[in-house]
Parts: sequence; structure tokens; C-alpha cells
Amino acid sequence: MGLTFTYTLAGDPSTRLNQINAAAAARGIYFRGNLNSGRFSGMGLLGTYSISGSTITVMVDTKPLFVSWDYIDAQLRRFIEG
Repeated sequence: MGLTFTYTLAGDPSTRLNQINAAAAARGIYFRGNLNSGRFSGMGLLGTYSISGSTITVMVDTKPLFVSWDYIDAQLRRFIEG
């Protein structure tokens, strides 16, 4: 069972998405998609994202068993909100 998280993108969404992609790739998580929606995978994570205006919704479908949802939320928040 997955969870959905919603965050606010600060600044230009296109620029911020490029920054998020680069930071995630440096940690072995890869995004495929565009400014509207896409998928990500790596390090035991699998999910999708969608962007509407300055809001990004991240749906995590799979995570490592021993990693808590709170930790996933904190790490996503750090990547996305800076």
C-alpha cells in the first residue's frame, strides 16, 4: 500500500523540477517525465508525481520495508521544498 504526499514548489516549477531531478539522480533515484507528470524509481522507491501550478503531488507506491513513511516524507520534503 502506498501513500500520497503534497508539497509546494518554490520558484519556477520547471527550474525546481530540474534541480530535484539532479539531486535525486545524485542519490540513485531517477525521474522520467515532464512538468505535468512522471515516474520515479531507485533505492527501493517506486512511484509517480504530478504537478499543478506550484503544487507537486507525489504518490509513493513502493518503499523499502524498514524505512518509515515519516522518513520518506521528510526526505521528499527536503528534496522538493529545499
